[in-house]
Amino acid sequence: MQNALEFKNLKFSYGTTPVLDLKDFEVKSGEIVFLFGPSGSGKSTLLELIAGVLQVQSGDLKVLGESFAQKKSSGLDQFRADHIGYIFQSFNLIPYLSVTENLLLPLMFSNQELDQARFDKLVNELGLRPFLNRAVTDLSVGQQQRVAAARALLKKPKVILADEPTSALDYDHREKFLELLFHFCREDQTTVLFVSHDRTIEKLFDRSISLQALNSVHMKTEALV
Repeated sequence: MQNALEFKNLKFSYGTTPVLDLKDFEVKSGEIVFLFGPSGSGKSTLLELIAGVLQVQSGDLKVLGESFAQKKSSGLDQFRADHIGYIFQSFNLIPYLSVTENLLLPLMFSNQELDQARFDKLVNELGLRPFLNRAVTDLSVGQQQRVAAARALLKKPKVILADEPTSALDYDHREKFLELLFHFCREDQTTVLFVSHDRTIEKLFDRSISLQALNSVHMKTEALV
Protein backbone atom coordinates (compact mmCIF):
# COMPACT_ATOMS: atom_id res chain seq x y z
CA MET A 1 0.00 0.00 0.00
CA GLN A 2 1.35 3.43 -0.94
CA ASN A 3 1.82 6.27 1.51
CA ALA A 4 -0.51 9.24 1.28
CA LEU A 5 1.61 11.30 3.68
CA GLU A 6 5.34 11.05 4.37
CA PHE A 7 7.34 13.15 6.82
CA LYS A 8 11.15 13.20 6.89
CA ASN A 9 12.99 15.35 9.45
CA LEU A 10 10.28 18.00 9.13
CA LYS A 11 10.97 21.15 11.15
CA PHE A 12 8.98 24.36 11.43
CA SER A 13 9.40 27.51 13.52
CA TYR A 14 7.51 30.75 13.99
CA GLY A 15 10.35 33.26 14.04
CA THR A 16 12.85 31.94 16.58
CA THR A 17 10.28 29.72 18.31
CA PRO A 18 10.45 26.07 17.18
CA VAL A 19 7.05 24.39 16.86
CA LEU A 20 7.66 21.09 15.05
CA ASP A 21 10.63 18.75 14.83
CA LEU A 22 9.37 15.46 13.41
CA LYS A 23 11.44 12.44 12.45
CA ASP A 24 10.24 9.91 9.88
CA PHE A 25 6.65 8.68 9.88
CA GLU A 26 3.95 8.06 7.32
CA VAL A 27 0.21 7.61 6.82
CA LYS A 28 -0.92 4.95 4.34
CA SER A 29 -3.37 5.64 1.53
CA GLY A 30 -6.94 5.09 2.71
CA GLU A 31 -5.96 5.08 6.38
CA ILE A 32 -8.14 6.97 8.88
CA VAL A 33 -5.80 8.32 11.55
CA PHE A 34 -6.40 10.09 14.85
CA LEU A 35 -3.61 12.53 15.79
CA PHE A 36 -3.89 13.69 19.37
CA GLY A 37 -2.12 16.18 21.57
CA PRO A 38 -2.87 19.10 23.91
CA SER A 39 -3.42 22.66 22.75
CA GLY A 40 -0.16 24.22 21.63
CA SER A 41 1.46 20.94 20.61
CA GLY A 42 1.60 21.88 16.91
CA LYS A 43 -1.43 19.99 15.58
CA SER A 44 -2.90 22.87 13.57
CA THR A 45 0.54 23.89 12.29
CA LEU A 46 1.10 20.37 10.99
CA LEU A 47 -2.26 20.38 9.19
CA GLU A 48 -1.47 23.74 7.60
CA LEU A 49 1.84 22.35 6.32
CA ILE A 50 0.08 19.32 4.83
CA ALA A 51 -2.54 21.61 3.26
CA GLY A 52 0.18 23.80 1.77
CA VAL A 53 -1.02 26.87 3.67
CA LEU A 54 2.42 27.03 5.31
CA GLN A 55 5.58 26.25 3.38
CA VAL A 56 8.11 23.62 4.45
CA GLN A 57 11.17 25.26 6.04
CA SER A 58 13.37 22.23 6.67
CA GLY A 59 13.19 18.53 5.89
CA ASP A 60 10.56 17.14 3.56
CA LEU A 61 6.85 16.47 3.45
CA LYS A 62 5.35 14.37 0.67
CA VAL A 63 1.62 14.38 -0.02
CA LEU A 64 0.39 11.79 -2.52
CA GLY A 65 4.00 11.25 -3.54
CA GLU A 66 4.73 14.92 -4.30
CA SER A 67 7.41 16.77 -2.33
CA PHE A 68 6.10 19.99 -0.80
CA ALA A 69 9.66 21.13 -0.11
CA GLN A 70 10.03 21.61 -3.87
CA LYS A 71 6.73 23.40 -4.51
CA LYS A 72 6.17 27.15 -4.69
CA SER A 73 3.19 28.81 -3.03
CA SER A 74 1.08 28.88 -6.21
CA GLY A 75 1.72 25.17 -6.79
CA LEU A 76 0.73 24.37 -3.22
CA ASP A 77 -2.51 26.33 -3.58
CA GLN A 78 -3.50 24.46 -6.74
CA PHE A 79 -2.55 21.08 -5.26
CA ARG A 80 -4.71 21.79 -2.22
CA ALA A 81 -7.64 22.89 -4.38
CA ASP A 82 -7.47 19.71 -6.47
CA HIS A 83 -6.57 16.99 -3.96
CA ILE A 84 -7.20 18.02 -0.33
CA GLY A 85 -10.42 18.51 1.62
CA TYR A 86 -10.23 20.54 4.84
CA ILE A 87 -12.78 20.50 7.68
CA PHE A 88 -12.11 23.38 10.05
CA GLN A 89 -12.82 23.59 13.76
CA SER A 90 -14.96 26.69 13.19
CA PHE A 91 -16.28 25.25 9.86
CA ASN A 92 -15.24 28.42 7.91
CA LEU A 93 -18.57 28.66 6.12
CA ILE A 94 -19.35 31.97 4.38
CA PRO A 95 -22.26 33.44 6.39
CA TYR A 96 -23.84 35.49 3.58
CA LEU A 97 -23.95 32.53 1.16
CA SER A 98 -26.54 29.77 0.96
CA VAL A 99 -25.76 26.15 1.74
CA THR A 100 -25.51 25.36 -1.99
CA GLU A 101 -23.18 28.30 -2.61
CA ASN A 102 -20.95 27.23 0.29
CA LEU A 103 -20.79 23.68 -1.04
CA LEU A 104 -19.82 24.77 -4.56
CA LEU A 105 -17.32 27.47 -3.56
CA PRO A 106 -14.16 25.26 -3.53
CA LEU A 107 -14.81 24.17 -7.12
CA MET A 108 -14.12 27.75 -8.22
CA PHE A 109 -10.45 27.21 -7.32
CA SER A 110 -10.12 23.62 -8.52
CA ASN A 111 -9.61 22.15 -11.97
CA GLN A 112 -12.51 19.79 -11.27
CA GLU A 113 -16.04 20.32 -12.51
CA LEU A 114 -19.21 19.68 -10.53
CA ASP A 115 -20.21 16.02 -10.36
CA GLN A 116 -23.97 16.39 -9.97
CA ALA A 117 -24.46 12.76 -8.95
CA ARG A 118 -21.83 13.19 -6.24
CA PHE A 119 -23.49 16.41 -5.06
CA ASP A 120 -26.90 14.73 -4.86
CA LYS A 121 -25.52 11.73 -2.99
CA LEU A 122 -23.82 13.90 -0.36
CA VAL A 123 -26.73 16.24 0.31
CA ASN A 124 -29.18 13.35 0.49
CA GLU A 125 -27.13 11.08 2.77
CA LEU A 126 -26.04 13.97 5.01
CA GLY A 127 -29.62 15.23 5.27
CA LEU A 128 -28.92 18.63 3.72
CA ARG A 129 -31.48 18.62 0.90
CA PRO A 130 -34.11 20.69 2.81
CA PHE A 131 -31.56 23.42 3.60
CA LEU A 132 -29.86 24.01 0.24
CA ASN A 133 -31.36 27.46 -0.36
CA ARG A 134 -31.06 28.64 3.24
CA ALA A 135 -28.28 30.81 4.65
CA VAL A 136 -25.84 28.75 6.71
CA THR A 137 -26.45 31.12 9.65
CA ASP A 138 -30.00 29.70 9.88
CA LEU A 139 -28.65 26.19 10.55
CA SER A 140 -27.82 24.48 13.84
CA VAL A 141 -24.20 23.73 14.75
CA GLY A 142 -24.68 20.09 13.77
CA GLN A 143 -26.17 21.05 10.40
CA GLN A 144 -23.34 23.51 9.73
CA GLN A 145 -20.87 20.77 10.54
CA ARG A 146 -22.46 18.50 7.92
CA VAL A 147 -22.27 21.31 5.36
CA ALA A 148 -18.55 21.68 6.13
CA ALA A 149 -18.05 17.93 5.69
CA ALA A 150 -20.01 17.84 2.41
CA ARG A 151 -17.98 20.77 1.09
CA ALA A 152 -14.73 18.96 1.89
CA LEU A 153 -15.96 15.70 0.34
CA LEU A 154 -17.59 17.09 -2.81
CA LYS A 155 -14.54 17.03 -5.06
CA LYS A 156 -13.71 13.49 -3.88
CA PRO A 157 -10.31 14.45 -2.44
CA LYS A 158 -7.51 11.97 -1.89
CA VAL A 159 -6.82 13.43 1.57
CA ILE A 160 -9.15 14.88 4.21
CA LEU A 161 -7.68 17.05 6.97
CA ALA A 162 -9.92 17.66 9.98
CA ASP A 163 -8.99 20.18 12.69
CA GLU A 164 -11.12 19.33 15.76
CA PRO A 165 -14.43 19.70 13.86
CA THR A 166 -16.41 17.82 16.54
CA SER A 167 -15.36 19.95 19.53
CA ALA A 168 -18.73 21.74 19.77
CA LEU A 169 -20.80 18.51 19.86
CA ASP A 170 -21.70 16.06 22.60
CA TYR A 171 -20.38 12.49 22.36
CA ASP A 172 -23.42 10.94 20.66
CA HIS A 173 -23.47 13.60 17.93
CA ARG A 174 -19.68 13.40 17.53
CA GLU A 175 -19.86 9.65 16.98
CA LYS A 176 -22.76 9.92 14.53
CA PHE A 177 -20.95 12.61 12.53
CA LEU A 178 -17.75 10.55 12.36
CA GLU A 179 -19.66 7.48 11.20
CA LEU A 180 -21.10 9.52 8.30
CA LEU A 181 -17.72 11.02 7.44
CA PHE A 182 -15.91 7.69 7.56
CA HIS A 183 -18.62 6.04 5.45
CA PHE A 184 -17.80 8.34 2.54
CA CYS A 185 -14.05 8.22 3.12
CA ARG A 186 -13.91 4.41 3.17
CA GLU A 187 -16.10 4.25 0.08
CA ASP A 188 -13.76 6.65 -1.75
CA GLN A 189 -10.56 5.23 -0.17
CA THR A 190 -9.77 8.71 1.13
CA THR A 191 -6.98 9.18 3.65
CA VAL A 192 -8.07 11.05 6.80
CA LEU A 193 -5.87 12.85 9.30
CA PHE A 194 -8.08 14.01 12.15
CA VAL A 195 -6.51 16.08 14.94
CA SER A 196 -7.99 16.54 18.38
CA HIS A 197 -7.21 16.65 22.08
CA ASP A 198 -10.39 14.64 22.81
CA ARG A 199 -9.39 10.98 23.10
CA THR A 200 -12.92 9.72 23.82
CA ILE A 201 -13.38 9.23 20.06
CA GLU A 202 -10.00 7.56 19.50
CA LYS A 203 -11.46 4.04 19.26
CA LEU A 204 -13.36 4.96 16.08
CA PHE A 205 -10.15 5.33 14.03
CA ASP A 206 -7.86 2.85 12.28
CA ARG A 207 -4.83 4.14 14.17
CA SER A 208 -3.94 6.82 16.69
CA ILE A 209 -0.72 8.82 16.89
CA SER A 210 0.54 11.01 19.73
CA LEU A 211 2.04 14.20 18.31
CA GLN A 212 3.86 14.72 21.60
CA ALA A 213 5.67 11.40 21.10
CA LEU A 214 6.68 12.37 17.55
CA ASN A 215 7.57 16.01 18.15
CA SER A 216 11.11 16.50 19.45
CA VAL A 217 10.32 20.14 20.26
CA HIS A 218 7.75 19.04 22.81
CA MET A 219 10.04 16.37 24.25
CA LYS A 220 12.87 18.89 24.70
CA THR A 221 10.49 21.31 26.41
CA GLU A 222 9.30 18.61 28.81
CA ALA A 223 12.91 17.70 29.63
CA LEU A 224 13.56 21.27 30.75
CA VAL A 225 10.60 21.34 33.14
